[in-house]
Amino acid sequence: MPKKTATSNVQLRVLLATCILNLIMAGLILNTIGMYYRPFEQEFHVTRGIVALVSTLTGIGSAIGLLVADYLIRWLGPKRILTASLLISAVSAFLISSCHSMTMLFIGFLILGICQPLSYALITPVLLARWFHLQMVKVLGIATALTALGGMLFSPLVNWMISSFNWRISWVAEGTIILVLVLPCVRLLIPSDSDQKTVQESESPHGIEPKRPVYSSLISIFIVAGALYFVSGIAVHINAFGLSKALSGTQSAFLNSAFMIGAFLGKLTIGWFLSKLPNRMVTTVYVLLATLGMLGMILSHGFYLLVVFVLMIGLGQAIVLVQVPLILQEHLAPYQYTRVLSRLILVGTIATAFANAANGFIFDYFQNYQYQLLLNVLLYVFAGLILQKSLRTEEKKFRNREYK
Repeated sequence: MPKKTATSNVQLRVLLATCILNLIMAGLILNTIGMYYRPFEQEFHVTRGIVALVSTLTGIGSAIGLLVADYLIRWLGPKRILTASLLISAVSAFLISSCHSMTMLFIGFLILGICQPLSYALITPVLLARWFHLQMVKVLGIATALTALGGMLFSPLVNWMISSFNWRISWVAEGTIILVLVLPCVRLLIPSDSDQKTVQESESPHGIEPKRPVYSSLISIFIVAGALYFVSGIAVHINAFGLSKALSGTQSAFLNSAFMIGAFLGKLTIGWFLSKLPNRMVTTVYVLLATLGMLGMILSHGFYLLVVFVLMIGLGQAIVLVQVPLILQEHLAPYQYTRVLSRLILVGTIATAFANAANGFIFDYFQNYQYQLLLNVLLYVFAGLILQKSLRTEEKKFRNREYK
């Protein structure tokens, strides 16, 4: 088989594997957690703030996983550590389905969170960065877009399973899907390290000048990521937000799907826009859409208007989930990328975990989500201004270097 054809086949397998991981592990398993809030409240007779701690503990678990993820990936390799994390994720799903106390539920979600970075969040950009170099801007958007598409497709299914059977059956089904579908597919698709060398030789970026300015300071990027990850904590409350607006369970699930549609479209398109248009222009548009969407959620009460505004919020997710990792990948060496990205996701995970709990407890106090959304508007504007300033500063440095 010609070397170029073999390389393309390996890359296609890697891309397909990361798409499956994002579709199932994020889209089905993690993006639908908010739909279990009401059943958990009714089953265990606790408040929204207490139930929201399951998402917080998932985030804490993810932070724990990120602390050792870089070491485990380098020690065991992506394929082995991915297999182990999928097996443990399936076990945690079965554990959650059999819980009869909030303590056991917290433990189950903590274990699920520990596996999160190694089952999709960190492993996706790491795998793509290893087997793709010049096409990273395209493939990262495609793979991460499947996260939102999975949430969009599976939200009605999870809602149907909860209402027709119960939440325990739904978690048994999710654990079974991981074992029967995800694990075998990923094992077959992820190539060996020897295949990676072939791809690196055929697609080495050596000698190619970067098209975008080099980011000398990572502090601004970490601040932006922390703020926007905090904002993303509202995602698990979308379904609960709909119920607080007196919408039906089906309508609330549709709001959740609308958010996922927006996130899917945002992740799918932002890579193309970044490659064709000035970064500052693209950033402005996506920040503006998300900000207007959150303001609309505060002011609007009609179902159809809420669908539009929630979709706009989903579009804004592309900044932190696609644009920021691309900035790091384009201007860091491979050995630096995994380490820096794991730390950035760690900061974001802590911010999201805190946001999940804060959103729940604020709801318990005020019985609405208006104040949480207003805070998110301010954070979006703050993050957008910092990112714009960083882009403008680095573009000036880049132009000065070209002039010299």
